[in-house]
This record gives sequence, C-alpha cells and structure tokens, in this order.
Amino acid sequence: MNHPTASPAGADPADLATQLTGVHAVIILPEWSADIGQHYDAARLISDLAAAPTQVVEFCIKPALGYALYPLSDRPCPKDWATETRRLAAKAGQRFIAYYNVGLDNWMARQHPDWTSRDADGRPWLFDNTFSWLCVRSPWRDRILSEIEEMVQGLKPDGVFLDIAGMPNAYGPGHMDPARACFCPHCQAAFRAEHGRDLPRQTDDAAWRDKVFRFGHDGRVAMLHDVYALLRRLNPSLIIGSNGSGYYDGLIATPATLNAFATYYSSEAKSPHYQSYKAKLMWSLDKPYQMHTYGSYQTMLPGNAIGTWVDWNLIPARYMEISAAMVSAHAGRLVIGTNLTPDGTLFAGQVEAMRPALAAVRAREPWLAGLHSVPNIALVYDAASEHVLRVQNQSDDLGIQTETRGLHDALFDGSFHFDVVNAADLKTAGHRALIFGDAACADASQAPALREFVADGGLLVVTHETSLRDQQGRERTDFAWAGLLGVRYAGRSPFNEANYGLLNDELRGPLLNYPILLTCGALHVACTTAEPLAELLYPEAQRTAETFLWETAYNPFKQRTGRPLITLNRIGRGAVVYIAAPLGRQIGARNDANLKAVLTRILRHYANDPAITVKAPAGIAVVFGRREAGTLGPALHTVSLVNTYASLVLNSPDDVIPQVGPVSLRIPLHVLPQPPQSVGSIDAHGLTWKIADGELQIELAHIGLHAVIAIT
Repeated sequence: MNHPTASPAGADPADLATQLTGVHAVIILPEWSADIGQHYDAARLISDLAAAPTQVVEFCIKPALGYALYPLSDRPCPKDWATETRRLAAKAGQRFIAYYNVGLDNWMARQHPDWTSRDADGRPWLFDNTFSWLCVRSPWRDRILSEIEEMVQGLKPDGVFLDIAGMPNAYGPGHMDPARACFCPHCQAAFRAEHGRDLPRQTDDAAWRDKVFRFGHDGRVAMLHDVYALLRRLNPSLIIGSNGSGYYDGLIATPATLNAFATYYSSEAKSPHYQSYKAKLMWSLDKPYQMHTYGSYQTMLPGNAIGTWVDWNLIPARYMEISAAMVSAHAGRLVIGTNLTPDGTLFAGQVEAMRPALAAVRAREPWLAGLHSVPNIALVYDAASEHVLRVQNQSDDLGIQTETRGLHDALFDGSFHFDVVNAADLKTAGHRALIFGDAACADASQAPALREFVADGGLLVVTHETSLRDQQGRERTDFAWAGLLGVRYAGRSPFNEANYGLLNDELRGPLLNYPILLTCGALHVACTTAEPLAELLYPEAQRTAETFLWETAYNPFKQRTGRPLITLNRIGRGAVVYIAAPLGRQIGARNDANLKAVLTRILRHYANDPAITVKAPAGIAVVFGRREAGTLGPALHTVSLVNTYASLVLNSPDDVIPQVGPVSLRIPLHVLPQPPQSVGSIDAHGLTWKIADGELQIELAHIGLHAVIAIT
C-alpha cells in the first residue's frame, strides 16, 4: 500500500535524545469503581514526578475500558484529570505526552457493536479475554481521528502516544493463523474487493496465509498513516510515537513512509536481558527510542519480574535501577509505568520506588545522551527469514529471534560489547565479527559482501540452517552460502532428543575435555574447504520404553560419527565458523554455561582487533558508545558496565549493592580519535588508567550498580 511521503518529524531528535527519564501513568477506570477520580491531585503528581526527577510524562487520556480522563465528545468522563495535569507539567518543564488506546474500547463496543472486530464465527474478539477489539476498517476509524483531533486541540500536549495500534492478527509480531483475523463485515467486504474471494478462516496455501496477515497489517498501516498525518497537520512539532514501533517493523514490513512520521521508536521489556536485546536493536536504528517497563509485578524470579501494567505491587527499587541502567547505557529513555487506583490515590511509595532509578539516569545523562554504538560485533537478526518460516509453518513462534536472543545472552555474560541489527539494515563497516543466528532464508546474493568482509579480516559466525532454505521456506539441496561456509549439506542427525559435540583442542582451550550437550537435532555437514573444530556425537540409542536411563529425556553419548558439528573456513585474513545446531535456542532454553563458553571462545580466539576487550565477572553488561562534539556536549567515548547482580537484593534502602570486580578494559588507540586526555567515572571504584602497548588500559577494583567511564 503506497502513501505520500511523510513530512519530517517536527520535534528536534537531538533534544529528545537528551531526555532519558519518563513515567507512563497507567490509569484504567472501571464503571463499577466508586469515587472515580475523587482523590486525584494533579499538583501532587507533577511535583512528585518533577522531584523524582522525570522529564517526560505519558498520561492516559483514553484507556482500554473507554471511560476517558479528559472530556471527549459524548464519551463518559467522570472527572477531567488531564487539563490541570498538562498545565502543571508545562510549568514544571516536563514533556506531556497524551496516551490514546487505538485498538481497544469496551464502552464504544457497547455503543456500536457493529464496530467491533469479529472472529470467523461472528463472536467479538477480546484482548487478554478482557478488552474489546474495535475494527479500524469500521467507522471507528473516523471516531479515532475526531477524538484525537479533539484531544490535541483541547489539551495542546507536547506529543501523542498511540497504544494497541493494530488489528487482532496485526499487533506487535501479529498472528499467522488466518482464523485470528478480523471477520467483521467491513473487513470481509474489503478483502473481497481486494482479492476477489472471501476471507479464509483456514488454508493450506502459504501464499494466502501471507495475504491474510498482510491484510491485517494494511489496515493497521492505513489507520496509523491517517492519524500521523492528522497530528502533523494539527501541530508540526508534536512528538509522535506508538507502541512496538521500530522493534517489530522489520518483521511486519512497516513502510518507511510511515516511520518517517514517528519522532521516536518505542517498545516494552521487563527482564534485564530482554531490555538489553531490545535496546541494542532499537539503538541500531539511529532514531531516539524509549522503552517501557512496569513499576509493579506479580511474580519475580531471579532477574525477571513478571506481571501486567496494573498489579499494585511495587517492583523493588534496585530492580528498577537495573532497568534504568540497561536502557540508558544504550542511550534510550526509560519510561516506568505507575498505576494510580481508579479513585486517583497516589501513594508516596510509588514515586519513592522510582526515584533512585531516575536520579541515577539524570546523573549520567551528560555522558550517555546521544551516544552511538562503537562498531565491534554485530548479532544479526533475519526478520525476513522469520516471517517466511512463520507463514510456511503457520506458526506464531519467533524461532529465529529465540536463536538470536540466546546468542545475545552468551555475549552479554561473556563481557562483549555488541549490537543487535536486522539483516536488512546490516552495515559491515567497522565490525570485527558478524553472527547470523539461524537465518534460514538468507540467499546467495549476500555471500559476496560477506566473503569480502571475511577476507579483509572479519569473523563470520553462522548457526544451524542459515541459507539452507529458499525465499518460500523450502529446504534447498545445499546451503546458498556453501562456498562461504566451506561445508556442504548432508542431511540430519537421526536423533532429535539429544546430540553431543566433542570440541577439538584448538576450540576447547581451557574448557573441560568433555562433550557438550544439545537437547535438539543437528545437521549433517561435510567439509569442503573448512576444517572441523568439533565432532558430532550420537547418543548410544534412541530413548524408548525399553532403552532409557532413569528419568533423563535422552541417553548418554556413545557413537562418534566422524561428522563435524563446528567448522572453521579460513578466507583471506579472516574466518568463517559454522555451527550445525541451533546454539542460541539451546542457550535460551537451558542457560547452559558450556554452550555460552563455546561462542565466547570462538570470538576470543578468531576475531581480530576488537574495539574493546573487557575482562569482568559474568553478569556485567558492557556497552561502548561514542558521541561527536556538538549541541549535546564535547566529543567523548563512554563505557557502561551494568551490574545485574544488584537486582537480587531485597527492597530496602540500606541493602548493600553487590560490589563486583575486578574489571579490566583494553581499547586500542586507533579506535579513539586521539590519545585520551582524561578518564572520568561514576560508580567505578579504584580506577587507574594508562596508555601502553598502543592501547588505553583501564583497571577497576570493583563497580557498583551502573559504572560509567567517560574517555575524553
């Protein structure tokens, strides 16, 4: 679907990039609640948030249930919460962003049942079995535009944030099952007009599954385009964002013309490792971005808080500080969700819990705002392959993302600085290593550029089925990158419950002389120009009712196959390492330290001239950024070291943050524009530095929660 080219985003991106703290006021008003808004105090909320300190306030205007917090046409509004809040936010120097839920509206669904999204049997679609989906192909679309115009003209906010901006099968990554589409009369008529047949509830034809998926996203894109264009007409300087923008766009093929309207990208994540993964990917898109995380939870496992946006159970302050550190280290804005009760009560503890995290970010902003990543290692996520396999398999699984997230976790724990990039946006310049995680449908046209990268001294690491499938997801007779990998495809292991790998001396290094375990299948390959680094081992037998050992789901290793599991193909001054199994999925599923060590050993042994080398305890995230001299300040390079152990402490102000170290950093002088004149730090203890052997050498006795080292 083609749209006119968007006008440039009006808000100054450089200005947005300096504001790294925000709060997302989640306020949902159920009809059964007594005294709605009667205890809301706008002056207290804004003064508390300003003191926190918070620079951006996203304020709920039209939530999912439908009762508004600002008078909109005939919509029920028990109390105007927004007008005074907006006025006071401006007085306090805070950006006020008006939140509008596009996709969900229970009140409107009751007024206009013909506007609701319907399943194939005519039943209304619900989100999380609670909120009514409305169809953006129905007259609801016009109501969205009129209410947003009313909201902007009345409140004059600094920006607008759109949530749930999609369709039942086309929000976030979307759903590949045609039965998950909207089958309301408006969608059925539009599909017949476009495709000349009825909207199918099921089909074995992958092409038609893709058309149904795209049809849902076409409705999302057309609606967003009209809303964005309206906002730009109303106020060219408005800040514009929507949930999921940037992060999912490569997977769902959001048009560049639509993204040109957006002032910033936005997504949400809760656990530190997932925050790191998402931050790295959005950081690579070269547009300001923010990440939402909620301030309350239901269940907390080590390193992972689980819940919803309205749980009224505060996440420990230390955990929130980890989130703040993880996002700001990647130059993004952290937006913490705080949920007021329907009567408007704000307990002091909500803001008190956020204050340490927000204050820590503000203290580091002069060194973190506007940073760009220093090229080093690029972990490549192939969203195009992901989409092809989802269509082919009629699956909502994000298997390739699961692979790259597992590889991310190994690099994270191995103290590497690296980026996460989409294959479609890959720029090899400056990188020392590229890692492709199971990019199954990568085609032969990419191989020459990658060969040149390797020949020039780069390291290419490739896992599992990368390039083994065509653009329709069908298995090829050989890898499209066979010449680059130095191996040919020879089938699959007959064992799916387990395979093993015996590392050779070169790859094993200090690792134990014992096979590594893979609780999955593996490919058979034969070396052409590559040499083996690890041999594939089979279990002694398939696990059956007769052949099993106690409760283990697989049997012990026994059979040496003579087939390689990991290979090395030297090309010019560089090398290609191929791993014939989904290493990242295994790391993600089992958090196997031995498998993490395989990847980190490969990088340390075969990658040339890293931009930064860090020796640190596992669990410290390393982020290396740079900024040119300009309006944001002087030129500098910054290293963030985020200590995730701090998320394990209890929720008390006098809890001791684990001090972790020692930490050693080495940065070749050619990476820096000139020999450093000074090295400053926050939360880095016992710092010493010197220039020797052509590199900057920094030693730290230990770090606290978020150490930042500024090199000028």
